[in-house]
Amino acid sequence: MGNNNESIFESLRNNAMFWVGRPVETFNNLPKTIVILGPARSGTSIVAGALHHLGVFMGERSVKPVFEDTKLSSAFESKSWKNVKGILGEYNQKYPIWGYKRPNVLHDIQRLDEFLNLGDASADECDKYNQRFREFHSSLRNPVYILTFKDVFSISNRNRISMNTDLIRQMENALAYYSRLISIIKAIDFNALFVSSPKIVEEKEAFIEQLVHLCGISPTQEQLNAAISFITPNPKEYLIHTNIVRK
Repeated sequence: MGNNNESIFESLRNNAMFWVGRPVETFNNLPKTIVILGPARSGTSIVAGALHHLGVFMGERSVKPVFEDTKLSSAFESKSWKNVKGILGEYNQKYPIWGYKRPNVLHDIQRLDEFLNLGDASADECDKYNQRFREFHSSLRNPVYILTFKDVFSISNRNRISMNTDLIRQMENALAYYSRLISIIKAIDFNALFVSSPKIVEEKEAFIEQLVHLCGISPTQEQLNAAISFITPNPKEYLIHTNIVRK
């Protein structure tokens, strides 16, 4: 009876993760690109940093504590799909697996010059938005998405503290981001790991194990220890680095 109760308990636990898509075993030995999506302050840096410590290449100009590749981000900011594709091709040639994190990438994709006229003129904005993302998605090599979720008040209050922004406006922005992300999830068939950022801090060993599995990598024990140690609540370096109020 005791073992049965324990089994039931384990089946009811929320381990902060949910996989959507094909079984990982069907592609985890293939070259791939890991794309981290989530609004700013939703935990994208935790995921990107964990991948970095596991030995996954996160970009030529990706540095702690946020681990965003400014080389690829600058290409997106140039609004040139040609520039973006050039870096995607360069990284694909050099690395069998690599990752990218940029909270604003959903917005950036919509502004790429070659994408602006995509979609039927009669289509609503949501359809056009999804078609542009689909074009980006189809250009990636075996993409795997990691989607970070955190409650909108927590996200917005962090922005209020660090960026001196309006709380209510930030809550509206976070809700709009998640609404767009859910629309994409419904419109496009892709492989994605949903993660609750606050929970993975509590379940970090299981989270690191899942990252290793979906990436199909074999990190050293030192890398595993570094990735686990990296995941901490309210990391001091990150809070200082992302704060503009007192700079």
